[in-house]
Amino acid sequence: MPPANVHVYNNTFYRISTGNFLPITFVLGAGMEAKNNLGYALLSTSRTMITGTAIIANNTTNAGILVSPGLLSLTPVVPADFALGAASSAIRAGVAVPAFSDILRRQRPMGGAVDRGAFERP
Repeated sequence: MPPANVHVYNNTFYRISTGNFLPITFVLGAGMEAKNNLGYALLSTSRTMITGTAIIANNTTNAGILVSPGLLSLTPVVPADFALGAASSAIRAGVAVPAFSDILRRQRPMGGAVDRGAFERP
């Protein structure tokens, strides 16, 4: 039986090396959704944020994968480095989804609208 109702919400995907960047792939199933995901893969030679059939909203676009999302660190290593800096274009750029906390278990949204990615900016 194929999967159904798989939802991929508010993730941060990052790749520092060359090669393919393909973080979200839907192959089979119905009721799939990908919303508020943030991706950055400057050095990747092939970039596609999402493939397959799904409801897709407010994710980083393929063109956006080449633009710095404004993380706290230009070369993130530890989880805290993936938080959004004050000037990030991902702040308040998401849509409402049933994800009520971020990776640090802070309430989502903070400030009126949901941020893209795993971290919610206070």
